[in-house]
Amino acid sequence: MKNQQARYKNSVAALLVAMLAVLSLGPAVHAAGSAAMSLSPSSGTYAVGKNFTVSVMLDSGGGIGVNAADGKLTFDPTQLAVQSVSKANSVFNLWVADPSFSNTDGSVSFSGGSNNAYTGSAGNVFDITFQALKAGTTSVSFASGDALAADGQGTNVLGGTTGATFTIGGSASATQTPKPSSADSGSSSSGSGSGSGNGGGGGAPASFTPTVTISSPTNPDPTKWYNNPNPNFTWQLTPDIAGVNTAFDQNPNTLPKRSSAGLISSKQFSNVPEGVSYFHARFEDALGNWSDAFTMQVQIDMTPPKPFTVTAQPGAGISGRTVLEFTATDTVSGVDHYVAIFDGTASTTVPLSDVVNGIYTAPPLLAGKHTVAILAMDKAGNSAEADAEFNIAGVSSPEITNFPATVIENSPIVLEGVADSGSNVTVDLNSSAGKVVSEGKMVADTTGHWLYAVEGGLPGGDYSLGVSMVTTQGAFASTTARAMMHVISAPFIDRFGWILIVLLISAICGLVTFGFYKKKIFDMQVALAKRENTEAREKTKAVFEALREEVDDQVSHMEGGAAQAQGEAKLEPEVVLDSMRTALGISETTIQKEIDDVDKALAEE
Repeated sequence: MKNQQARYKNSVAALLVAMLAVLSLGPAVHAAGSAAMSLSPSSGTYAVGKNFTVSVMLDSGGGIGVNAADGKLTFDPTQLAVQSVSKANSVFNLWVADPSFSNTDGSVSFSGGSNNAYTGSAGNVFDITFQALKAGTTSVSFASGDALAADGQGTNVLGGTTGATFTIGGSASATQTPKPSSADSGSSSSGSGSGSGNGGGGGAPASFTPTVTISSPTNPDPTKWYNNPNPNFTWQLTPDIAGVNTAFDQNPNTLPKRSSAGLISSKQFSNVPEGVSYFHARFEDALGNWSDAFTMQVQIDMTPPKPFTVTAQPGAGISGRTVLEFTATDTVSGVDHYVAIFDGTASTTVPLSDVVNGIYTAPPLLAGKHTVAILAMDKAGNSAEADAEFNIAGVSSPEITNFPATVIENSPIVLEGVADSGSNVTVDLNSSAGKVVSEGKMVADTTGHWLYAVEGGLPGGDYSLGVSMVTTQGAFASTTARAMMHVISAPFIDRFGWILIVLLISAICGLVTFGFYKKKIFDMQVALAKRENTEAREKTKAVFEALREEVDDQVSHMEGGAAQAQGEAKLEPEVVLDSMRTALGISETTIQKEIDDVDKALAEE
């Protein structure tokens, strides 16, 4: 029940905000005064089985007045039972939820308001008809309540509540009384209504009060409207009942005649006219005493709302919210709510509070051609339909316009596409197993363009690409067909190129080092060869000089000139030749050794 109460309060707040948004003609002003709610009468004495009415009253407390109120009343369900609730005399004309009651929990809840502020001190909010069940003292009190000021802010100005205390007396003694022949009158006309219990009428006071509850399996809730014109009413006969008579008409105070129709426990009616009617049952005991009438209201509406039209004004911009204009009327039970069906599938319940001055703003829709069917539902469930077609311009769904069908693994990937201007775009890349491996979120620019880059690339494999968007109006759309992308392994040169580069650099460095080394060796060899060459030149010169001297000396000895002048003997040619051969051999050996030394120097590393 706490959740239900919270919903009621929220509904009233929403109703108040909607009314104030439409009706406020100037800046908000602060409420003054302190409102109060009370029950009238605040006390009374009633016999068991009797019905009595209690009104919920509102005192605005002065100031600018009150234009909405809600609350919850509690009572002892063992001593009192609600027979009906009525807002016919209410100062409020807008009800988010009609007053409702539970005889199981012992509670009555209400939530209503008005488009005009109430500024009086004794305003009727709604009426409750109780039936007294058991003798004793019992109370009806406010469990919660709010009175909202007409200040544009919904300020709660409720300063206090006052409940009521009632005394329930015992039932009248069952004594035999004369049966008047014409003291009571009854009728059997048709109608509909709500409520059950004892009702008053003309004639002598009742002297028999059976414990009976009237119910209807076809029209069970007296406060609701039904499109069933064939109501059925039932009750349980107790041993003290000896006769029953009934009536059915549009008068809530009718007393059936003091003439028994037998021990009947149900009554069926057919083709009851539309509107509010009442079923009355009266019971007789064995002594001929008759009870007051037990009355149940029934409300029947078979006529759908009047034909109406709906026009659509598509919202400006891409995927704008469409404004629908329509107004339906129902002359019997009244329009309860609307149902909007978009494109033949999406159904949305539209409360009356959402249709302001005949204008309803539709939920966000994607671009494209749309149809809408508006069903006007009356309180009995009858409906009338009006249709319209309209078109919203823009991108109907996001797209991927540019992507690489094949890409090398771990290489950067750039995706591009279009969506509604300013929409929130989500791009996802799924593996072949359906797992999302990369997801990007971005906002489409003013032209609808978006771009997403996967800088680190992806491992090899097959991937599907999808894109979705949420427009600035809240509409969601996604691609219907996914793009495919194949990521391949990199070529050998791409995978191992760095190794080849390292090896090439190493080889170059080795060659350079080896070249420097060989050059150094070559320079050393050249230097050594130069030294050996110089030495060979000097030694060759010396050898040839020595050889020349030896030849000259031997020739001189052979000719006998200078040698004989010094007293030396003249040598024979054979001796001279032998000496020259020996000198030539020595010279050859010396020169060959120097040549070998040069060769050796050139060959060394």
